[in-house]
This record gives sequence, C-alpha cells and structure tokens, in this order.
Amino acid sequence: MAKYRTVHTSFWDDTKVIDEFTSDDKYLFLYILTNQKANQIGCYELPISQIMRDTRLSKSKIEKIFQKFEEKLQVIVYDYETKEVFIKNWHKYNWLNSVLTKKCIEKEYEMIKSDYLKELISPLYGAYVKKQAPTKEEKEKEKEEENKKKKNEGKEKEEENTEAPSSFPPTLSEIISYASNEMKLDNQDYCEKFYNHYSGIGWVNGTGQEIIDWKSVFKNWIKKDKKEKADQEETIPQVGSTKGLQEL
Repeated sequence: MAKYRTVHTSFWDDTKVIDEFTSDDKYLFLYILTNQKANQIGCYELPISQIMRDTRLSKSKIEKIFQKFEEKLQVIVYDYETKEVFIKNWHKYNWLNSVLTKKCIEKEYEMIKSDYLKELISPLYGAYVKKQAPTKEEKEKEKEEENKKKKNEGKEKEEENTEAPSSFPPTLSEIISYASNEMKLDNQDYCEKFYNHYSGIGWVNGTGQEIIDWKSVFKNWIKKDKKEKADQEETIPQVGSTKGLQEL
C-alpha cells in the first residue's frame, strides 16, 4: 500500500525556515518528513547510514545539522543509540481524529525502542489515544480505593461532628467560658452554684457514678434551676391580685 506524506506550502513561509534554515537544512528536514520510513506517529528508526545513502550528504554534515535541529531550532530529537528520530511538531499536523489513525499511532508507539523518546511522546500520546478498558484486577483495585476513600470521608465527617473531649473535672473558668460562648449565658451565679455543688460531692451523679459529660449535666442543671424559679414565681401572690387576696 502506497504511503503519502503531505508538506504544507506554509513551510516555505515559516519565519524560522526563512531566517534559520540553510539550503542543506531544508533539504535534510524535508527528507525527514517525507522519506519512506516516516510513519504516522512521527518517530521512527532512521540510521545515519541510510540518510547518507539517500541524500548523498556526508556523515559529519548530517550530524552537524542534527545538532542544530535539536539544540537551536528544536524541531527534532535523535537517539544515536537506537537510531530513531522524533519530529517534535509532527502530531499537530498529522494526528487525525479517527479510529484508524488512533490504532496506527498506538501500534507505532509500542514499536519505539528509545525510552527517552517514549517519555517525550507519552504526554502527547496519552492525551490523544483513548484509554483502554481496565482489566478485572484494575477494576477491583479501583473499587477498593473508592470504598477506602468513602470510609475515610465518613470517618472524617464523624470526627468533625464529635466535640473534642474537655478536661475533667472542669475549672470554674472553663464552666463560665462554656456558658458564655456556647450557651450565650452571662449569669455567673449558675456557674458558681453548679461548680460548688459538684465539687462538693466529687463530680458524681445521683447514683454515685463519675460524670462523663459535665456539659450535658450543666445544661440540665440550668433547665432544672430555671423551672424551679418559674414554679416559685407562680406561687408567690402579686400585689393587687384577686387570687392572692383570696388565698390570704
């Protein structure tokens, strides 16, 4: 099957080509783009000996131009160990968004011998080629990681909703601070009465067991005390009250 490599006419208008490329540079670069080994991914094996045979350029000339292409113009990368060339901007003009093109690129990527060139191509290749379906092991691992993540999130949420344990027994200043900041209660009499009462009996409840959550006990203490005061106010006769006069 015949292969065709298209070179856009804008190549000749490119500022870099006009200002930086010599005649030999243009000749060798066009050869790299269009020789019989050029492939879809833009990275392929191309020995210097073959370039010499096809272009009739000397080895020293080719190596000198390659150095210029890599270091100054940054248009190719050549691995002398695996004898492979990588055309850096090839993907911008030759990677079509089709299933056949993607399959071809995937196949050619696996054929690259140079690890260094694979590292350069990998970011482009990974973004272009659709990720293969995960294996059974990968699915199980992914599910395990997801369950682990959910479990950790639940644990973190639970920890957020759990108040940090307070010191025990509490000091009077801690009780006053809690009443003021958490309960918006500025009456220190409640705090002093609560502190004096439970300090006197050793911070135990009515059954003689040590109090675990003094804050809950304090809240109940406040409610009970307020209720007792309200009940007392109802039984005290008010001046001018008919009910009070009748009872007297």
